[in-house]
Parts: sequence; structure tokens; C-alpha cells
Amino acid sequence: MIGASGLNLIGSGALASLVLLGAAAQAVAAQKETVDPQAAAIAIKSAEYLASRPAFSFGWFVSYDEVVEEKEKITYLRSGTTRMVRNRGFVMQTERGDTFRDYYWDGSTITVASPNENWHASADYTGNFEALVETIRKTTGTVVPMWSILSKDLPRDLLKNADAGAYLGKTLVAGQEAHHLAFSEKEEDWQIWVSTSETSPVPLMLIGTEKAKTGWPQYRVYMTDWNVDLDQDSVQFKYVPGENSLEITLPLLSDISEDAQKN
Repeated sequence: MIGASGLNLIGSGALASLVLLGAAAQAVAAQKETVDPQAAAIAIKSAEYLASRPAFSFGWFVSYDEVVEEKEKITYLRSGTTRMVRNRGFVMQTERGDTFRDYYWDGSTITVASPNENWHASADYTGNFEALVETIRKTTGTVVPMWSILSKDLPRDLLKNADAGAYLGKTLVAGQEAHHLAFSEKEEDWQIWVSTSETSPVPLMLIGTEKAKTGWPQYRVYMTDWNVDLDQDSVQFKYVPGENSLEITLPLLSDISEDAQKN
């Protein structure tokens, strides 16, 4: 799926989290390797809703675990904002630690910039968004943040590897009522909280557990400030570098864009 919280390992919050995770696992197991139709319908409805929106924006906060020497978990943080206008481009502004990374794509040029380190790199690219994401990954090793949420293929891909799923009821996420869903795949278990709004069923939170990895590292994603009626003319897709920004070189993404779109 997609990228962690809960550092208090002793207090009641941690105990509640453990109870919640245990209940989710038991509920999924109770489905006897089947996906509950209600859970599937809610998840797919949310995915189809996002895929249908011509323009939207949201903020996000991610914490994720890395297992060191197969025994110690270290949690890292990343956050940002994303604005997407389908068939025109996107802008993502992100931070991790003390480093900033911004991504701009105007349909013809992709730019990665570091405002605090004062550099930027651009390359021509005219393929579709999904192929662009794969091309960037192959050529630079960089994964575009939150890319799967932005993909028009989300409804097709969301549950394609799920072999069990459960509906766990309604709860509140930062004051918003949400459906709580849990799914299991061969290498990963994940839970998602989807707004109960009939008109705007956006995802609010996601927790994934990579059970095939030593230590079962998790990632936790929180999505806020959804604007599903974004003014398309308010987004500046083309990066304008500062006067002293150093221009460096990105690989020629356009050279392998056709291969990426085939795969």
C-alpha cells in the first residue's frame, strides 16, 4: 500500500493501541481468508472517489520504522502537502528531519528542489503520472511521496493483493467520524480509516505492518485538510528557482519514459 506514530510504549495509549491492533488481527482472521464485502465496498468507494476528482489537495504526516541490526526499531518522520490537478501536474512540498524536498511537474518538466540546501534539478517528461513515478524510481531511487493516493489506478490496485479483510465499525479520527477497515496480504497487514461522509469519503489514516520483515516494522500515515474542490488555477506547477539556486542534473527521464509506461 503506502508510509509511523505512538512513541509512548508504556502509558495507557500504548496499551490501547496494542488492544486495537490485536482486535483488528482477530477480526481479519475471523473472516477465514475472505474479504468482507462491506469493508471492500467502503475502501473501493473511497479509491474511486479520489480517482474521479479532477483536482484536490491535502496535508499529510508519516512516521515509519526501520529495524537496525534485526533488533532495534528506529522511527523516522516525514510530512508535507500535496496538490494535484489531473492531466496538468502536481506540486508536493515535503520535509524530513531538517531537509526539505519539493516536487513540481507541469506536464512537461519535472523538478526536484531543496529550498534549504539551495539546489534544484529538472528534466523533461511528458508521460502520464503513473509512468513518471516509476521512471523517477528507476532512474534516481526516489519514491514520490504519497504517489499511490494520487494515482488514477488506485481503485484497481488497492485490494488486488488482499486475501482477508474486515469491517471494524465506526470511530473518530481527530473529531471526524470514520469507518475502520482492516486488510491482510501475504507480506503486509494494513488498516485504513475512511471518512463516513457520503459526499466526500476521503481516507483519514492508514497503518501498515510489514510482517514479512524482521521486527514487523510499521508505517503510519495521517491525512488532513482535504480540499477536493481545489481551484486549478491557484496551483503553480512550474518551479521558479531562487536567484542563487544551484542547478544540478537529473537523469534524462524522457529517455526511458516509454519503457516505464509499458511496464
